Amino acid sequence: MPHTARLTWRSRNDTLLTDPPPTTYHLETVGGDGTPSGDTLFHGDNLAGMRSLLAQSGAGSIALAYLDPPFVSRARYTQTVSLSDGQTVSRPVFDDTWPSLDAWLDMLYPRLRLVHALLAETGSLYLHLDWRATHYARVLLDEIFGPDAFRNEIIWKRAVLLGRKAASGQYGRVTDSLLFYTKSNRFTFHPLLVERETPRAGARWDAAAGRWYRTAPPGDYTEQSLASLA
Repeated sequence: MPHTARLTWRSRNDTLLTDPPPTTYHLETVGGDGTPSGDTLFHGDNLAGMRSLLAQSGAGSIALAYLDPPFVSRARYTQTVSLSDGQTVSRPVFDDTWPSLDAWLDMLYPRLRLVHALLAETGSLYLHLDWRATHYARVLLDEIFGPDAFRNEIIWKRAVLLGRKAASGQYGRVTDSLLFYTKSNRFTFHPLLVERETPRAGARWDAAAGRWYRTAPPGDYTEQSLASLA
């Protein structure tokens, strides 16, 4: 049965914005052949950058996308800079204030559609947001990628529950989310492995693999029930 749920808002536009894009600056070529499909660093609006990639390299030309858009935090972010005379000044970094949630969705929606068009069939998207807007983005991604393309929501604890958060009278808002979607079921995934030294006691030797290994505790299973599953 086709997926029919979609997020609607008053200013939603289902085109990919055919107006001339903002200027994109090519800053540095790190390697490759010097084309946008190589190891190239751009500075500018990523809407323009993705539209350039789509025009020059075509659909399905990238393997991995990570997006860290504004969070609808209603804040203006600054950076403290130290001057040569020892003084410090604050300079603006980016503005995360929006006239409405509709305006923020107008920003995000075409970018998600462009990412989907650019991803290879084996490609993946990681979208970083927090409690303010993750639920809206997931509805959009389910529509664009399909609900079966959702793989994981990775919860990142970015702060300790202290101070005002601990005294707020509610659970602390101390986590961010990474939504993991793929273009198809043939996606590329590299398991996260950590090597560390452990005592050899209790380990077994795998002659075929040429390495030592340990078995996990059986938990609720017994040795007999595990043997019946073999």
